[in-house]
Amino acid sequence: MNCIIIYNQYSHYRKDLFDSLVSYENVNFQLFYGLNSSDFIRQFGLSQLKNIYFKEHLIWQRGAVNIFLKSKPNSKFILTGEVTILSNWLICLFAKFSNKKVFLHSHGFTFRENHFLRLVRFSFYKLSSGMLLYDSFQLRYIRKYYGIKSISINNSVFYDDLKELRNQIIWNNKSSEILYIGRIIAGKNLEWLIEAISNTRYTLKFIGPGSDVYFNELKLLSARHKVSLVILSELYNNRALLEHTNNSICMVLPGNCGLSGLHSIQLGLPVVTHTYRQLQTPEFNYIIEGINGYLYKYNERESFLKCIENCERIKSQSCDLNDFYWNYIEENFSINSQISKISKFIQ
Repeated sequence: MNCIIIYNQYSHYRKDLFDSLVSYENVNFQLFYGLNSSDFIRQFGLSQLKNIYFKEHLIWQRGAVNIFLKSKPNSKFILTGEVTILSNWLICLFAKFSNKKVFLHSHGFTFRENHFLRLVRFSFYKLSSGMLLYDSFQLRYIRKYYGIKSISINNSVFYDDLKELRNQIIWNNKSSEILYIGRIIAGKNLEWLIEAISNTRYTLKFIGPGSDVYFNELKLLSARHKVSLVILSELYNNRALLEHTNNSICMVLPGNCGLSGLHSIQLGLPVVTHTYRQLQTPEFNYIIEGINGYLYKYNERESFLKCIENCERIKSQSCDLNDFYWNYIEENFSINSQISKISKFIQ
C-alpha cells in the first residue's frame, strides 16, 4: 500500500514518528513537509512544493495537486485538516472521482467557531474518507454528531527518550515546588498562578522563553505577594529537565495543557490544569484524574489548591504507579502504537 503524507510543517517533536513512518515495511509512506512558515515543502531535503500564504494563513501548497494526480491508483493520502488550505480541498474533490482516498489529520472543531465556520469545517471533513484526530473527545463528538469515520491518534513527544528517562526518576516527595514549562508570555495566566499560591507554603519555578521585561513584571508581582519565584531559560534537553521534574510536586499549566502537559504525563509527573475547554488543547483530554493529574475550575483558587494537595498524594505514591498506567502510556503514546493504528485505519 502506498500512502503520501503532506504536512504544512515539520514539527521537531514528531521526528521519531516521521522517521518511523518512512521506514515502516508494511506501508510505503512518503512524507512531504514544510520546514517553517515561509519555506518550501520538502521531501527529505528535496524541494518539491511551496507554501503560499495570504495574511499569515496557508492557502495553497504549490505542487501538491500534481503529486495527487501523478500518484499510483488506490494511493492513500494524509493531509493537514486546516480549512484554509485550498489545495487540500481540491485534492479531496478529485479523490471523490478516483479510487484514491484522502484522510485529514486535524484537531477537529474548536468550539470557538461561529455557525458559518462550523459549516465550512463540516463540509471539508465530509469530503474526506476519514479523520485522524488528536483526542478521544473529538473522536466521540465527530462520530456522534457528524457521522464521520474517525480515529484518535494521541500526540506524543520524544517518546523513546522519555521512556528511558522514567527509570532514572527519583522523586523528591518533600518538595514544595510547583513547575511551569512553556512560553513565559502574557496570556498564559501566570499572574493568576502567582496570586493563587500567595500565603501558602508552595514555591514556583518557570522554565521557558520570554522577554526580560515580562520576567521582571512577574518577579515584582511575586515579591508583592511574597511568593518565591525562579525563572529559568528554555531547556530542550530532556535530561536537563529531569532534575526539575524530580523536585516538583506537579506541572501546573494555567493557560492550556499543551505539549508541556504531555511531556509530564509521559514521565508520570502529575499535571494540573483547568476545565475551561474552549481555552484548552487536545492534551488536556489525556489527563486521568487521580492517576496523572487533576482539573480545577477555571480561575477558582480553592479548587486549584485542592488539586495541588491531591497531587502531593499522587507524587508520594508515584514510584508505585501500576502496570495499568504504563500500559496505558505505551498503548496510547508510543510510536509503534501510533503507526499500527494509522496503517490499519487507512486500509
